[in-house]
Amino acid sequence: MVNASPPRQVQILIGNDSQDWSATFLELTIGDPERGTDGLLMQRGKLVLTQTLGAPESMNPRSSSGRIRFRRGQRVIINITDTSGAWRRHPRGWAYIAKTPLPPYPPDNIMEIDLVCGIELQRYPQTGGLVIQPNIVFGPTPASPVGIFNLDRNEIITKCFQLAGTPAGIGVSVGRYPYREYVFSDPGQGGYADLAGKVAYGGIEALYQDNQGIIRSVNLSLRRDPPIAVIIICMDEVGMYEPT
Repeated sequence: MVNASPPRQVQILIGNDSQDWSATFLELTIGDPERGTDGLLMQRGKLVLTQTLGAPESMNPRSSSGRIRFRRGQRVIINITDTSGAWRRHPRGWAYIAKTPLPPYPPDNIMEIDLVCGIELQRYPQTGGLVIQPNIVFGPTPASPVGIFNLDRNEIITKCFQLAGTPAGIGVSVGRYPYREYVFSDPGQGGYADLAGKVAYGGIEALYQDNQGIIRSVNLSLRRDPPIAVIIICMDEVGMYEPT
């Protein structure tokens, strides 16, 4: 887990207007995504704010302004200072509110906000609207048939996230192993996000959201590139050497 705490300063910006809630910041825990076999590297975390006079507006998520500020899907930007004191985006610094939090109650007067990435936000059951077969149909209205030999995984992944309404840009580059047979006819229990993950995993890739809110892909295959270091073991010695 990554714990954003002193000596680094933390800046919390909530909403598309980047309203600054740094004065109320108490704690942030947001973990690196676990690498599974579903092709999705999803981020989850928790932001804890404390009720203070420095809050820019009401901290009651049931008030008129709070219902908008702390709604599900609201954007949360997290910045931290680097070793020189300059502001930098936290490695997991683009998140969304997973569900409306409870109001801060005495005696602690804190509000805990569950955070998720854009992939996790749109991961819920969805059916219909996407058919992949020798003639490709995207959406409820049949589109022009697309030859299956011309369809690559990037097209499918991008369309899945567009149909899911994921609030982020798409920058995937899976591009290998084009589909040449029947694939899926229903997104299933996890919706379009799960389907996109399966398509990416079939291309030996996984999908994640970067700290600019863009959904990208990372290669999962073993490579034979030159190693970073070579360990030579002989007798009782272990030597570290850079490759030539």
